[in-house]
Amino acid sequence: MHIHEFDLTADTAATGSLPALNLAAGDTLTVKMAGHTLDGAVIGAGGAFELAATAAGGGAVLLNNAIPTFNVASGSDLSNALAAISAGFWSMANTNYVINLTGDLKLTGNLSPISLAPGDTLTINGGGHTIDGSI
Repeated sequence: MHIHEFDLTADTAATGSLPALNLAAGDTLTVKMAGHTLDGAVIGAGGAFELAATAAGGGAVLLNNAIPTFNVASGSDLSNALAAISAGFWSMANTNYVINLTGDLKLTGNLSPISLAPGDTLTINGGGHTIDGSI
């Protein structure tokens, strides 16, 4: 069993070429956010995301009902958030995701497909903003 912890000192992208997070059985990982984003996601009040290995080992689950939240202001931000949820760092089963629109979005191309893992939910809070998909 290993306990891993790291503190973010800047907004950090994780999508790119990184594989999905895999922890060995019994391992935990704590990511202290310090107000920064990890692969586009934030957590309230600058807290921390805590993850543990799944019962079968290899995969990871979020602990303490943490909700990766993405604040998006552009079509590109939205596409990046959907990619992080679908195949990036945040792609893990039984996770609740939130996307908050912080402005009106004008899409200039097709969005990444939304592919949720088993047991996942996705809430998109429009905040009175619109998504214009006429391209």
